[in-house]
Amino acid sequence: KRVHAIKFRYSIKKTMNGEYLKVLVLGPPKSGKTAISNFLSSVRETPNSDYKPTVALRILEFERANLQFIKNSTSSTGTGTAKVELWDVSGNINYQATWLAIMKDADAVLFVYNPSQEKELEMWYKTFVKDKKNISDDCCLIFTHKKSANESLSRGRISKMFNRIAIYETNLDSQSIHDSIRSAFDGLLERTVIHKREQDENYLLKEHN
Repeated sequence: KRVHAIKFRYSIKKTMNGEYLKVLVLGPPKSGKTAISNFLSSVRETPNSDYKPTVALRILEFERANLQFIKNSTSSTGTGTAKVELWDVSGNINYQATWLAIMKDADAVLFVYNPSQEKELEMWYKTFVKDKKNISDDCCLIFTHKKSANESLSRGRISKMFNRIAIYETNLDSQSIHDSIRSAFDGLLERTVIHKREQDENYLLKEHN
């Protein structure tokens, strides 16, 4: 695993050893994005109680193995590995000038928010997904994050614009759901690889027609 300071890299693509995926972690400030990013990349299993706002972004590199991918157009399945670049993006809108560069070549988005921040979540979705139309809803995932065991998590009726996106309630203080959080993230990686392969196949078919 490697953690990087600010940088912008654009050549995220398939290699002989697996699939490279650039995944953005987006959401309002203080929603738990860094804690979730650290957990998924195994940098830290439990959240740090001291809040330190992310400056622009952090990039964490790691692998997820034994993922179920579609191999080819015959729809046969098999296991594979994803090499992930997880971009933990600051929720501070003062860094808005960097967003265009950050979203370039992104493959998937993980949204993290607290129920009280739903309106802010809509802004992030519209900016990075809906308005740009370069990331499918199938390549998105939402974590409704509970930052401590004592925090109430009464999720209201979320906007209809998120109807096609999988939503999970998360709490890193609860060891019993750690596996389900990782499983949900693995599902995002699997759907994203399948989506990318289908796009490649469609492109090749158009080229030969």
